[in-house]
Amino acid sequence: GVPAALSALAMLGLSPLVTTGLAVGSGQERGDARLWAGLAVGVAGVAISLAPELGSARVGVGVAVTLVGMLGLASATVLQKRWGAVADPRVSVAAQSVAAVVIVDPAALVLGGHVDVSARLVLCSAWLAWGMGIVSLLTMVSILRRHAASAVAALLLAMPAVTDPPGQPALEDHAVGDEP
Repeated sequence: GVPAALSALAMLGLSPLVTTGLAVGSGQERGDARLWAGLAVGVAGVAISLAPELGSARVGVGVAVTLVGMLGLASATVLQKRWGAVADPRVSVAAQSVAAVVIVDPAALVLGGHVDVSARLVLCSAWLAWGMGIVSLLTMVSILRRHAASAVAALLLAMPAVTDPPGQPALEDHAVGDEP
């Protein structure tokens, strides 16, 4: 498997960089020397952060899936910026949620596994669906209407600090350094 830290760093660290590159490459935004210097520093920072994790990770399907997810997030952000202004945000969020179900549910059925229905499952599902799904997607779509895709993608770097405290009770998770 892929360590959670590696997935988080790849998704949250590389996604803003790739989103900016895609936005500039597609002509939606302009790139100048300062932007490319910032991207270079960002890539170096992510590489330095990932280096210890990559040493212990089994490069394979898990890393590939993480990178495909990051590319999907970056691409969707740029596409949402380009065509999202004409769509009702609720329709956009519903379409993204349905697309996720269409992809994830068959994968879960094929890969198998066991699910224990419990209060924790209900809380986790509610937090992921409403808090991380609907509310965060509506927020992202709304912000994309007013700001550049690269600026919105950079906000992903603040996501752990914003989502960790309210998610801890539902996910029975502990902040770093706060383990029992």
